[in-house]
Amino acid sequence: MGSISMGGGDYLALRYLTSEFLDVRGMRVPNGQPLYGYRCTDAEFERMQAILRRSAPDTPTHQRGLSAIFCMFAAEWWRRNYEGGPWKGSHPRRCQPNGGKSS
Repeated sequence: MGSISMGGGDYLALRYLTSEFLDVRGMRVPNGQPLYGYRCTDAEFERMQAILRRSAPDTPTHQRGLSAIFCMFAAEWWRRNYEGGPWKGSHPRRCQPNGGKSS
């Protein structure tokens, strides 16, 4: 089985998840609740957004830490912004770290 190297962005993402995000909640590992249930602070949400923005252009899909950060970011974005009603095609674009705008 080949190993997957960890890029700088993925290392930063994993370090954030373990030494910052979970630690302040008194956890070493996630507790199984829905991601929106962690209720990120504004500072945490902005930090995730910054990590994703910085890493997005050259991120391979196999970087687990960045994938986890994106899932947390999207769940929190949805919790903060969903106003009810049917799903709209614009939702996924708007929850991207850059607001769905082209770089």
